[in-house]
Amino acid sequence: MYNTALAALLFFVSFLPASSQKTSLENKLKDKIARQTKVEQKSDVSLAKFEIRNIPEKNEKWQMSASAKSALFIDVSSGEILFEKEKDTRLSMASTTKLMTALVAIEKLNLNEVVTVPNFPVRPLDSVMGLAPGDKIKVSELLHGLLIESGADAAMTLSNRISGSENAFAALMNERALKLGLADTQFTNSVGYDATGHYSTTSDLSKLAKVVLSNKEVAQIVAKSAYTAKAENGKTYYLTNTNKLVGGTNYKGVKTGTTFSAGGCLVSLYDDGSRKIIGVVLASPERFSETQSIVNWTLKNFSW
Repeated sequence: MYNTALAALLFFVSFLPASSQKTSLENKLKDKIARQTKVEQKSDVSLAKFEIRNIPEKNEKWQMSASAKSALFIDVSSGEILFEKEKDTRLSMASTTKLMTALVAIEKLNLNEVVTVPNFPVRPLDSVMGLAPGDKIKVSELLHGLLIESGADAAMTLSNRISGSENAFAALMNERALKLGLADTQFTNSVGYDATGHYSTTSDLSKLAKVVLSNKEVAQIVAKSAYTAKAENGKTYYLTNTNKLVGGTNYKGVKTGTTFSAGGCLVSLYDDGSRKIIGVVLASPERFSETQSIVNWTLKNFSW
């Protein structure tokens, strides 16, 4: 607008009788237009880089503590930390491991590909979706078994299809973790078994969850409280989400985990339509109720 007005004035001056004052005025107007153009160009660049974030404001009214060894709750939109405890402490993460298993699978395989289930060494206390060697089933159905029922059989079927062995698949998991900048995460297996060198942090798991949830297919899967998967021959597998919060008010996932060493682990997503909170607790004595308590505290203690 400013440039337009100056240009109009310059146009009017051009019709004045020739004089030294006219030439001086024209030069001044041209100089102003040139300088103003530079300012507007700089403003355009800065505005292009400027990003408005709706950052939650803490009210400092209530205090909160956690029983979990490590916990981290973040506002998804802004990345703001809402609650933290030992967020960078390396701990066993049990079946929250399967978030990385799922990420590698969706990046390496077609969801409609039919996979033949191999022989695999399932342990007595493993959570399984009910696969049997020789079953033929789509990758999309395996992902349901992996993320809803936390099926060790689904994890090993996917890892075998992609890499041929757990060790080779773990290498892919670690490579992906490195690319994501998960400096405090390392994998030795696709299932989440306790092992030396198999660990993560609540900080890294929150980052991983955010990436995994950006895939619409996965986001829809982890939000289901139950699902009936089917093999190509019609065999059915009845799946129930191991996350007790899913199906309740505003909880849309994400992944559970439990072993003797890791204790109770949970990566959760709270989404009420206007606020999204990713929460991670590791080694929690009451992972579901503790997650709910911390989420409720954040909703009371922050203004969006």
